[in-house]
Amino acid sequence: TRNAYLQSYAATYTLDNLYLGLGHEVHKDRFGGSLNSPEIRSNFENQAARSRDHSTRATVKYRFKDTTVEFDYAWKNYKESNGNIGSFASYKNNAWLIALQHKIGAVTLATSYVRASQGSCSLLGGKLCSTDGLEAQQINLGASYTFSKRTDVYFVSSRLKNGKSAIFSNLSTGAPARGTTITQT
Repeated sequence: TRNAYLQSYAATYTLDNLYLGLGHEVHKDRFGGSLNSPEIRSNFENQAARSRDHSTRATVKYRFKDTTVEFDYAWKNYKESNGNIGSFASYKNNAWLIALQHKIGAVTLATSYVRASQGSCSLLGGKLCSTDGLEAQQINLGASYTFSKRTDVYFVSSRLKNGKSAIFSNLSTGAPARGTTITQT
């Protein structure tokens, strides 16, 4: 009886050195909240339950002569209905990024900082819900050297610090333990 689908919309605008982007995505009956909740809170197996998740991201990027500055902001909202009392009902959070890139001849230096809020949540039937420790932050530093139009060598270092309950990951394999700090070079 479920009617799962995904919809994505995006618009961009460029004027000289300015770039603006806006994207929106809707997931119906995909249960993003329940699939990230403990089994006892999940509505995924309940065929009467429904979900509607959506996210919006806005990007502003401006390029000065040799320097590019970027700012991104994202809103996320997971919402489920018709589940059992005490199961997942909603989760909202936001995240933002600021990035800076500067070219000096063949060398490009880059840095970025990302922060995700712990957000807020609710359970069906008005039961208490906590998002304590679901925040995260990440800092990235990088440099590259351009040999030709097709050849670059680069170095990137990243440190992702999860809140005590968060499982954000920048790993290509597996998920880290809750609250893990991941350092990559």
